[in-house]
Amino acid sequence: MDYHHSDIVAAYRELGVKPGQIVHFKSNLASLGILGGTDGKPVLDPEPLLDAHYHALRECLGHEGTLVVGSASTNLMGTTTPYDPDQTPGEMGIFSEYLRKKKGAVRSFHAFCSYAALGPKAAAICGSVSRNDYGPFTPEQRMCELGAWDLTIGLAPNVTCSVVHNAEFMMGVPYRYQKEISHPVQLKSGEIKQESFYCYVWYRGMYPDCDSIDRGGENRNRHFFKEFVKKGHPLKNASLGRAQAWFYPMAPFCQTCMEMMKDNPYAFLARPPVHRPYQK
Repeated sequence: MDYHHSDIVAAYRELGVKPGQIVHFKSNLASLGILGGTDGKPVLDPEPLLDAHYHALRECLGHEGTLVVGSASTNLMGTTTPYDPDQTPGEMGIFSEYLRKKKGAVRSFHAFCSYAALGPKAAAICGSVSRNDYGPFTPEQRMCELGAWDLTIGLAPNVTCSVVHNAEFMMGVPYRYQKEISHPVQLKSGEIKQESFYCYVWYRGMYPDCDSIDRGGENRNRHFFKEFVKKGHPLKNASLGRAQAWFYPMAPFCQTCMEMMKDNPYAFLARPPVHRPYQK
């Protein structure tokens, strides 16, 4: 066995997960290896595996803590399948789906970029949100305002960080724009209605010499984290099973990104765009 329930709790406590916190959780549980059960046998079924991780988090957070996960459904784009916040599956992994389906979970109303939260601050984070995916009145901005921490398991923080896009929105970076997408949604009454949602997307063709998704050559978030640590902010790390876990506060990280974007609006990119379709 690579780890046990007690190892999960110990790792979270080493990271500093405390009662009452808001935790934005992202994970690749498969990277941790095999979980050992209380009977000494490996846990192979998904449900007890997810239960073990949830109860470990709840043991550290207490009932006064709030868990948040991404529950995006970008596969709906370009389809006529209605978005139903109660039923539409998310695409962010098995633990995110597990939490989304839990009794009492609150899911934000965005057809493509939703979040689900469970705990006392769930409604404050995911209730009555903006139709934008980032910025004021969205879950990412609210988590920053409420002092949430990002907890990433089995994945390096620079590849899971989503609050950087909130920083891009707040700073109005030139290489993104708000795209309006009309999509059907299913209301609690059962009525299906066409609604408009807004996604902060890239201009096409900025890097004709390579894949634009590569941001010109590399994932720039490494540089944000380097500056974040240089400023004295915590990026806590612990081992868990065969992998690593990281824990850091969202608001100071977002602020660090914004400060770097203030001095260089292309700070997120490996290099400035070759072609700038937004130039006039």
